[in-house]
Amino acid sequence: EDGTTTVSGFEIAKGKTYPKLKIKTASNLCPGEYTFILGLKGTTDKEEYPSPLIVIGGGGGGGGAVILPQPPLEIPETDTGEVVATPGEGGITTLTNPDGSEIKLTIPSDTVSQNTNFTIDVTDVSSVNRPEPETGLFLIAGLVYEIKAEVNGEFITSFNKALTLSFTYTDEQIEGLDEASLKIYYWDDIQNQWITLENSKVDMDNNTVIASIDHFTLFALIGLKTVSPEEEKIGEEGEEETPRGETEEKIGEEE
Repeated sequence: EDGTTTVSGFEIAKGKTYPKLKIKTASNLCPGEYTFILGLKGTTDKEEYPSPLIVIGGGGGGGGAVILPQPPLEIPETDTGEVVATPGEGGITTLTNPDGSEIKLTIPSDTVSQNTNFTIDVTDVSSVNRPEPETGLFLIAGLVYEIKAEVNGEFITSFNKALTLSFTYTDEQIEGLDEASLKIYYWDDIQNQWITLENSKVDMDNNTVIASIDHFTLFALIGLKTVSPEEEKIGEEGEEETPRGETEEKIGEEE
């Protein structure tokens, strides 16, 4: 990232840093053992990294040279539903529900231009309108999530890259639903309805649904009820069953 690079207190470069940095010492440097301190200061807090021990021998000619290895990147990752993503590494956070299901947000590197605080919170389902009952849509576990990004108290709404959102679910949660129909939906404030994320993909082997997102709002995992011939007949007579899963909530149910 853009910033200032110093070695042992001497400024040697400004601008973009590189994976490898070659430092050539002065020709009159006394023979001996040296450790150089590489300092980086830019969009993140200042960090310092010591070089390996360098032995400089005597004799004529130019000074010695050392290549400082880039410290390994550490992606910030939490299991609290809150993470500070950095420009160079991004970040990952997971929020786990009491029933074992999870929601996970992955922020790739270069998504944000400065350290950004991302949060996932469970929100009150009654804060949004619900589709008509005849849509057959069901809210998995009755859970709606709000995702936010903030920098110094200001909400961030646009990003340099798409982020990845994934949900896991239990077999009990989707009992009576068509597993292949599971998709991640987002709440549209203008249309006042749930909109499907068409890039949602369900992995039925691992009970996971994943999608890419480019904006933040309310999100939920939603699926369709499995309809059998017997249920179709019952529906024609004006009676309709609900899925057997106790943790499922039908969207559009009368208040």
